Amino acid sequence: MAAAFFALLQKGSVDAAYASLTRGSKIAEKPEELRQLKAKTSEAIEVFGSVTGYDLVETKSVGARLLRAFGAAVAPRAVCDAAYG
Repeated sequence: MAAAFFALLQKGSVDAAYASLTRGSKIAEKPEELRQLKAKTSEAIEVFGSVTGYDLVETKSVGARLLRAFGAAVAPRAVCDAAYG
């Protein structure tokens, strides 16, 4: 899931990245919050440059079928933290 999300971000496909990440989740049912996530991600890419990779920083089980993962997107001008789950 994380690999697909960041691969799509590397291609500049913010909408597709979030569609992939949130499919079947509660956040997908909250269009305004999802719109804000996409806008902030697009803004970060504009400021720091295109995503060139990512590092998985931490994973944590938060249920029998849910894993929360934290990663950092690598961009030419900075490292941008991103949380995904």
